[in-house]
This record gives sequence, C-alpha cells and structure tokens, in this order.
Amino acid sequence: MVDIYCQTDFDGDTRARIEVISSDTPNTSEVVATPPSGKTYQYPVAAHGNFLCYELPAGENVNVHAANANVVVNGTKRLRPVIAPPRFLDFTTTTWGPAGHATILPNDKLVHHARIEKRLFNVIPFGAQEWHMVETDLTLSAASHRVVGVKDHVEPSADPTGRLTYINKADDRASYHKVVANGVTIATPGLAFDPVVSPNGLYVAWLVLEAAAGSTGLQNIFNVNWALYTATLSDPNSTRVAAVPAVTWDLITHPFWLDDDTLLFSKYSWWKWRLRTAPRTGGTQAWLTDTSKSIGMAYPAHT
Repeated sequence: MVDIYCQTDFDGDTRARIEVISSDTPNTSEVVATPPSGKTYQYPVAAHGNFLCYELPAGENVNVHAANANVVVNGTKRLRPVIAPPRFLDFTTTTWGPAGHATILPNDKLVHHARIEKRLFNVIPFGAQEWHMVETDLTLSAASHRVVGVKDHVEPSADPTGRLTYINKADDRASYHKVVANGVTIATPGLAFDPVVSPNGLYVAWLVLEAAAGSTGLQNIFNVNWALYTATLSDPNSTRVAAVPAVTWDLITHPFWLDDDTLLFSKYSWWKWRLRTAPRTGGTQAWLTDTSKSIGMAYPAHT
C-alpha cells in the first residue's frame, strides 16, 4: 500500500486542494491541505517527513504561471529568496523569477527548478536570466541558497537516497534533450520533462512531447504526441521503451512510480484528469481512480 498525495479539483475547476488516497482504496480520500480563498494548491510532494505544494491565484497552473507560484512547505508559504540585494554603487538585485519542480532531500533540504534573475532597481531585467537547479533549506533562506550543477540542468527529482535526476536542456531543440539519472545520461526522442527514478533505483521514467504527424512543430498542447518512456539505468539506451505510447490529442502528464514495475500518471479524459497506471515496459493500462474527481497530479510517498 502506498499513500498518494493528489492535486484534486474542488469549488469548480479553478481551484485544487491536496488530498491523500491509498493505492488500495483510491476512491476514498482525506483532505490534508486547502488553499486560502482565491487561491489554488498544486504539485504536491511528500518525502522524508516533509510536505510541500505550490500556491497560485485560482485558475492558474504552476507549469504555465510559475512566476506567480509560491512554495508552501509544511503548511507555511515561502517567498522567493533575494540572493544578492543591491550594494554600494551596484543597483542590481539577484533573485528568483519563475520557479517550480521542488524535490525533497533526506537532509531537510529542497532542490528547485528556478530562473535566477538580475534586476536593475529591482524592476528592470538586467543581464542573463538563467535556469538552474537550486538547493535551499526548508525556509528558502538566502543563506542556504546553493546552485547545483550548471545552467540548463533543470526539473529535478530525488530518489529515496537523495540522488538527483534531471533534464539537460542545454540544447533546447526536440531530440536534443537528455535525461540524466543517477549520473547516467539517456538520449530521448523529443522534448523531455518530469524525469523520476523508481524506488529501487534501477529504472527511470519521463514524459516526452513530440510534434504530431503532419505538423510543422510543437504548436500547442493539443498538437503534440505525449508519451511516457522508461529505461533501465544499467543499459539505458538499448532498454528505452515507450511504456505509454504517444497518441495525438491524448493528454498525459506527471509520471511517477506506484511501485518498481508500475507507472502512475494523470490522463485527461471526458473533461477530467484521472489517475492511470501502466506496466514499466508497456502493456495493458488501467484506471486507478473513477470519474468522481479530477486529479491533475499525484505523488506516491515512498519515503
């Protein structure tokens, strides 16, 4: 049995709260976090005794409106850190712009996907705006701020021991993204997102977006093929497989591991997001949840 933290719509379809379901009884839930009036909670993560999600204005999405998202850690909202305030004869401020994809490490640290920005007089963009992985403590204090890796290594997730998996998007053309899992680099057939290693550390899964047949490019979310790929880390490029093959107009997102051989992901069906499972190497898929709720993302808490 695994507890699964779910981003569940309520109060119409513009707000979501966080509920916990069990893999054994997925259609029975307990509410664990409800956003303030006019807000929505999204992207729950729970590990090592800590819990986080993102707070945004109602109707917004953490992937599209990341600049408006604040992380909520163990029930307390945290603001973006000011890394370097203005100094004498230096009128620039270094801070975070859009941020998301936080993952929890076993030492009460977080690793975020964040754009580090310089602003003149704290308003006007100044110089390079770079995406990085950034480590902080649970309070997001500036003193704890530490860049992890290099520019354009993004979308981190941590395995139970704290080892990071991420996307190398230094070359942002489709088919040039790389998945890096526990130090192993894996070629991917399209734009790659949301990489995550299995609980036993042997496999990795990720989301791939490719242009639909006959299309001239990645134009919008409905004009792409969405697929979930997996690979064995000991021999990744020969074991890479589409566990959930691409289907145009079929929206899927946020792969996670229900167990070492089963993927859990969200799929849009009949105007609702529902949880679905698939074998690691492909095969028969199944709905985990019924149509009573719309669940946009779910995080199995293995630690």
